[in-house]
Amino acid sequence: MVFNCFGSLEITSWGTHLSDLFSDDLTYWEKMKARNLSDFDLQKLIVDSRFFSAPKENPSIFKLHSILIDSILKFPINKCEEKLQAMAKASWQNNLTPYNHYTLGPALHQGVQTWVGVDPQTLNTPYSVI
Repeated sequence: MVFNCFGSLEITSWGTHLSDLFSDDLTYWEKMKARNLSDFDLQKLIVDSRFFSAPKENPSIFKLHSILIDSILKFPINKCEEKLQAMAKASWQNNLTPYNHYTLGPALHQGVQTWVGVDPQTLNTPYSVI
């Protein structure tokens, strides 16, 4: 495989030219997700701002794009959230009030609302916006 991130070289294992990868959909990122990229390849990706730019100015595309990037970069977002929820539930001491996303964060973080229990994408700032 010849891999020059976003340069002019061909990614031979995909059989496509890099100029074709930036279309108006998320095909490029879906292909990247399907591959098990090496740390070296990931390092090349994160220094190119185009990797973090969504192909369309659309909130739905922004959200899907961010989910794909998290997956490509191997960020275990859902596992982190599950761990936070388990820790908060274990520390829940108010048996009179059911726990929910309003109460789990303060239970875990000394009264500070950190929105533990909310879907991780709810508070996500898309990479295209950052």
